Amino acid sequence: MKRKYILPLAIILSMGFILNSCSEKREPLAISTHPDGWLKESSAQFHGKVVLEADAEICRSCHGKDYSGGSAGVACASCHELFPHPDGFKNPDDQNFHGKFIAKSLSWKIGLCKDCHGNDYSGGTSGLSCLTCHTEPGGPEACNMCHGSSSNFAPPKDLAGNEATSAIGVGAHQAHLNDSTYTTFYTKDCRLCHKMPLLFSDATHIDGTPNSEIIFNAFAADSGKTDPVWHRENATCENVYCHGAFTLKKSESSATWGYADSVITGNNVTMIWTNVGTGQDSCGSCHNLPPVGHIPATSCSGCHGRVVDDSFNIIDKKLHIDGRIELF
Repeated sequence: MKRKYILPLAIILSMGFILNSCSEKREPLAISTHPDGWLKESSAQFHGKVVLEADAEICRSCHGKDYSGGSAGVACASCHELFPHPDGFKNPDDQNFHGKFIAKSLSWKIGLCKDCHGNDYSGGTSGLSCLTCHTEPGGPEACNMCHGSSSNFAPPKDLAGNEATSAIGVGAHQAHLNDSTYTTFYTKDCRLCHKMPLLFSDATHIDGTPNSEIIFNAFAADSGKTDPVWHRENATCENVYCHGAFTLKKSESSATWGYADSVITGNNVTMIWTNVGTGQDSCGSCHNLPPVGHIPATSCSGCHGRVVDDSFNIIDKKLHIDGRIELF
């Protein structure tokens, strides 16, 4: 004998209501999935803090695998241009290492990192300090972070990581900054050839031009008497006072007896920036011994005794190549 079960009308109507409700199309973002304060930095529920403690991966479920919008239709990149970081961001050997990434993709605009790591790079909303690794004064903005070393800010290394003087970015930088054989007057002064920025963010520092600008100062131009020129295509300097681009006129001198002609001139040597250590700056290269137009002499020390000895050794490098004629 078969039994028949008859459901009460009320139960049938209830089930129909439930099924009908589930079949309705719901807008998943009609009610926010984020707590109050999600976009407020001062809030304990600020998303930067929450995601840091959790995992940015959880955001992908709504914002897409590449955080470009996903089902939420909201791209994280609209605010977070640099986050999430690409794989290999912490690995110095990876092409996406943050130093290489900032150079290649951001044109050295390190300041963009401040959005998450704070104005002083000590952590900011990310809670991760850049100063743990970047210990030099200025942190990631220290001059020798991109070029130079702990000794000084000039290459090596250059912006491409080169260390050999045959690389144009390295060349004779250290030869101009270290105490040379002949002078100390202009050493350790980058302004001889460059306009030095006061801040990393100065407009003339990282300005989109492909190479460092060479702007010779008044000393290199002998106070405007010569016009120094840099030729990057063959890495040469010419018309530079320091390398013999000078003309001394007898008509303007109080020591006319020292002239064998109307002028005394240097050799105005064209220097090859990358030929360091090849002897192109040897004694007598920038001017003859004695210079052209000077009266005959077998020794310099008779008239220039404070500067040079009888063997042509510079005895006071502060007085040699200093923009003045040291006489008696």
